[in-house]
Amino acid sequence: MPGLKDAYDDEFNQESVRGALSAITNREVYSGRNRKEGRFYSNNLWMLEDLNYTDRMVQPVKKLNLHFLVDKINATQTSGHFRELEVIFSPLHFEEYIIKNNKLIINFFAVRPSDTGEGVYIGEKEWLSFIEEKLIELIHNSGV
Repeated sequence: MPGLKDAYDDEFNQESVRGALSAITNREVYSGRNRKEGRFYSNNLWMLEDLNYTDRMVQPVKKLNLHFLVDKINATQTSGHFRELEVIFSPLHFEEYIIKNNKLIINFFAVRPSDTGEGVYIGEKEWLSFIEEKLIELIHNSGV
């Protein structure tokens, strides 16, 4: 999973993911070696325990179409450095998002459907505004 792989570092790697998901699958007790592993395990376990809420998180992501942002984003890109930008939702540990090369990787666990309506949020921000803001950040921080 590219979005997850891009979150790997010295504390959290392929073995961290394998260990946490194996423990969940086999219904074993899991004790992560660090906070990142523990949070990843807890988030994934929580997702399985509340499938109704998880489905409410998944549905908007499945229907997401960012085509309306193309012209807005292109207007902010003066260098033309990136021909294509990727928005990936991935089950991360702590970060709300990661920017890596031309990718905006959003922590799936940060997606929060509104309790009162149709809105979807990432943190306290409406998710389409969040995505637009972070894509512009990606372009401006590309070093070009």
